[in-house]
Amino acid sequence: MPITIRPAAMADYPAVILLIKQMHSEHAAARPDRFLAEGPTYTKKDFAKALRDSSQTWLVAVDTDDHVLGYVMCARSKWNAAILCLDEICVDKAYRRQGIGTLLMDAAKETASRMGASSLELEVWEATPAPIQFYERYGMTVQRRRMELPISK
Repeated sequence: MPITIRPAAMADYPAVILLIKQMHSEHAAARPDRFLAEGPTYTKKDFAKALRDSSQTWLVAVDTDDHVLGYVMCARSKWNAAILCLDEICVDKAYRRQGIGTLLMDAAKETASRMGASSLELEVWEATPAPIQFYERYGMTVQRRRMELPISK
């Protein structure tokens, strides 16, 4: 199946929102203490504003019928312009393990290079081992760890 990576457009909003909800439900299942079950509310207005934001890059992976199969959102670091942060990446569950995530990562890496960034960075939840394994296979390495100490109420 031929896949194309292209900039996201307003017409992609319904598909991207479904992917955001899909990703959120996976996070909520892994960390119900951190993610509310109902998920984020991301309006059309929010999406339109994000697409206009020059510090963000939204890309979608589409099939030959322009059906959105995945997306990636990157943004320049607020603290270091040499870093491009991969804030979100999701491939529809039905299309995983077909190389789409790799194509999206390649596009994010190309975006970072084009922007003159020295690195592409992301955060990933320890409770989600599949994405961690994907990033490691792609060649990413652990830079630092963020730790927590739950406080009983």
